[in-house]
Amino acid sequence: MEVNRPCHPDPVTPAATAVAAVSPGEEVLVRCHDTCAWMPGFVVERVEALASEVGYIVRRHGHPRPLPTPLPARLIRRSPV
Repeated sequence: MEVNRPCHPDPVTPAATAVAAVSPGEEVLVRCHDTCAWMPGFVVERVEALASEVGYIVRRHGHPRPLPTPLPARLIRRSPV
């Protein structure tokens, strides 16, 4: 019998590391769309309240400024290390 496998390109199940709440200063993985691969190398700068959810302002390591648009929780998750 074949085991059902998630259709995500990464080996970690998203539900297992889904972001419940991330604090400023925490390292996170980010993706630009729900179907894109997770990218490492980002840090949460601040947390903002959006219309219906929480948004995260993130900065890539080595860059002086964060990304200008808050990312919804579904597009970030804690870095595994």
